[in-house]
Amino acid sequence: METQKAFQVYLLHFDKPYKKARHYIGIAKSSRLHRRMYEHATLRGSNLTVAALEDGAELLLVRTWQTDDPNVERKFKANGHFNRLCPLCSIPPWQDFEPILRITHKKRGTEPAEAGTVPPVLDWGTFECTAEKTP
Repeated sequence: METQKAFQVYLLHFDKPYKKARHYIGIAKSSRLHRRMYEHATLRGSNLTVAALEDGAELLLVRTWQTDDPNVERKFKANGHFNRLCPLCSIPPWQDFEPILRITHKKRGTEPAEAGTVPPVLDWGTFECTAEKTP
């Protein structure tokens, strides 16, 4: 039986580029990956994902890697070339690929909101994880 690793490195694909950026790679404790995705969706993630969401991009969680090494994220970032790791950038265009998670953020004023808040949109699709889906 395979045991769950301590960390998950994740790759977010931007459906439209933000400046020159098309991807974001991050790391989270395996038990807190849902929380980290929620932080990105509520504009409390990295500066790059906040800017991309505010610019109207949809963030797609396309790949995760389980690891016990917390330095793996740095190794991925040092190597660059995220498009080689991204299924959406590397598969032939005629093949379908369904992301694990879709993150969108609606700007204030685009839809009526209750009590002046705009909830993030998290579509977990087929994402399965042992972690709780708590904000």
